[in-house]
Amino acid sequence: DLKEDWQIRGMLKGAKKAGKHFSRKFAQFFNGRKALKHANHPNNPILISHLHIGQRDNPSSTIHYHFAFGNIPKAITDDDIKMIFSDLWINKKC
Repeated sequence: DLKEDWQIRGMLKGAKKAGKHFSRKFAQFFNGRKALKHANHPNNPILISHLHIGQRDNPSSTIHYHFAFGNIPKAITDDDIKMIFSDLWINKKC
């Protein structure tokens, strides 16, 4: 079924809220409370996100994010990032 405009607006609102929560928790994971108090702190990770609505005329198309990460400490491996992402985005443990 195709979504109505009000349904899409609600889904977008929820996705934006989740994205903001994730970006705060991601920065906080690496830099603690400093990340929240000082958004431009040089140790904060860089997170670029793009919220993609998908195709409105395709019922299987979804609203989803594309993420890119930067300024991650060298000691953090790809597997570490996958675990952190999974905990903060998929499992929402933080």
